[in-house]
Amino acid sequence: MGHGLSVELGSTKGYFYGGWWAAIDDVCTLLRITKEEFPDIPYILFGHSMGSFMARTILVKYPDLPINGCVICGTGWQQGAVLGAGLLLARAICLFSDPSESSALLQNLAFGSYNKRISQIRTPYDWLTRDHAVVDAYVEDSMCGFTASAGLMRDMFSGISYIQKQSNLIRMKKDLPVMFIAGDADPVGNYGKGVLKTVKAFKSVGMQCVVDKIYPDGRHEILNELNKHEVYEDVSLWIGSIINCTK
Repeated sequence: MGHGLSVELGSTKGYFYGGWWAAIDDVCTLLRITKEEFPDIPYILFGHSMGSFMARTILVKYPDLPINGCVICGTGWQQGAVLGAGLLLARAICLFSDPSESSALLQNLAFGSYNKRISQIRTPYDWLTRDHAVVDAYVEDSMCGFTASAGLMRDMFSGISYIQKQSNLIRMKKDLPVMFIAGDADPVGNYGKGVLKTVKAFKSVGMQCVVDKIYPDGRHEILNELNKHEVYEDVSLWIGSIINCTK
């Protein structure tokens, strides 16, 4: 919702109609449709960036969905005070203006510092990957780099708050295999620290099959990094091991 071809169908760019849970239900609906059409094929849920927070929400909210594993890519863990302040500000902006309108203030608060560790800055999006061709394609794509709506930021902050509560995390299916992948130069994951904190949180509630791989010098879009084929191989081998165990 609010991204890619759905925008061309008349939606406002960067906005979830119905909020976070409507977007989550969209994913779950597609999952159920796909599973019904191909019931005998193993199903691996994969979520990157905002999608990683959505995938984590699904694991908590719908632990009985028919999936065989989950890959969580480019995720993070937000400090409680910072997350709470951001959520309050986003709610206030939405209260006094149209939630579907873009918010440069919230955009800057969320993403404005992401280039701070880049030594030679070419674009505002160098934090995505070291591959210049990928960054340049991102800059040139009208469907990328837009300023998100205040409503989207509010909804995402709300979703992240939900998945960081231990009382919610404990609902996850304990024997579901989960793989975390990220780069140690990814600001979304606090340069690996937020990813490992999430891994620790998963294990603390009894998740039994959690693995992680943090790639040196990898930035946010680890699937578009210079060493992307190494990432593909690692994920492929892990998925293969999960599928072989379910046969």
